Amino acid sequence: MWNCRGLGKPLTVHNIKGIVKSHSPEVLFLCETKNNTSHVERVIKDVGFSNLFCLDPIGHAGGLMVAWKEETRVQIKAFESFLVHFAWEDSQNAKTWEVFAVHLHTDETIREAQFGQLLQIMDTSGEHRLVVGDFNAIKAHHEKEGGRMKSASSIQKFNDFIKKAELVDMGYEGKKFTWSNRQFGGNFIQERLDRALVSTEWRAEYPNGFVSHLDGTGSDHCPLLLNSEKEERRSRRRFRFQERWCDKEEVSNIVKHAWDLEVVGSSMFKLATKLKHCRHKLYEWQKSADSNSKQQIRRVQGKLEEEKEKGAAADGVNPRIFRK
Repeated sequence: MWNCRGLGKPLTVHNIKGIVKSHSPEVLFLCETKNNTSHVERVIKDVGFSNLFCLDPIGHAGGLMVAWKEETRVQIKAFESFLVHFAWEDSQNAKTWEVFAVHLHTDETIREAQFGQLLQIMDTSGEHRLVVGDFNAIKAHHEKEGGRMKSASSIQKFNDFIKKAELVDMGYEGKKFTWSNRQFGGNFIQERLDRALVSTEWRAEYPNGFVSHLDGTGSDHCPLLLNSEKEERRSRRRFRFQERWCDKEEVSNIVKHAWDLEVVGSSMFKLATKLKHCRHKLYEWQKSADSNSKQQIRRVQGKLEEEKEKGAAADGVNPRIFRK
């Protein structure tokens, strides 16, 4: 899920592609697409999703989109300007998720009415409920830093909704805040506006489920990645030769040395042995030569975050990063 603040920016699209490539989500929910269905469809199909439900923005604001992979079974059940309600079938566990993907209003009065609409729809839905999105509300004062304090009534109404809906907060891994106004000094504000709430039945069925706050390059919100299960162990990554290595002298030497090896056996055995030796040597070189693009990107993103913190701290703000 991501409040992407418009799908017309190349940086935003690039980040979505990176998330899809790294995490391969089955379902993608975007709010504030700010583009019509034809444009959103082109972007999402290019990212790798074959199915799409889209609500156009009103003027230059809003817009919701749910996309899912070809093998994923999703049924759109209801929608409003701030909500898409759909059922997702978890065939592996023989369960159906009732998903409410939301982007609630910044105005407290309008948001309270939206809470009421949500409760009415949820009353007729199944027990394995997930409400995820940008709530534009916080549960407690510690979920905000900078700016004026949120009104007690705003916080109370959000907590009342959570209680009436019998939901629990899934928590998160990563940064404490999901939104910032990207300013410095006394104007710097951060809040946890985006989250996933689930029914107790959902939590009991998926006790290891968790939410990660990802890098939000391209928007003032960070994306949320929900995993229903933690992996017991990571599968071994398949080795892939990268075309950009071809002009590296070290790579040429590794390949030449592998093919010059003396191997006794059949032609296929010789070929397999040399390929295996070459792969292992290239893997070792890749780690030692620091040629992993994904790791380099993470380091650069980390440095960008550090620079943001330094700039804010220099202006008298303490933009701390919290982890659970």
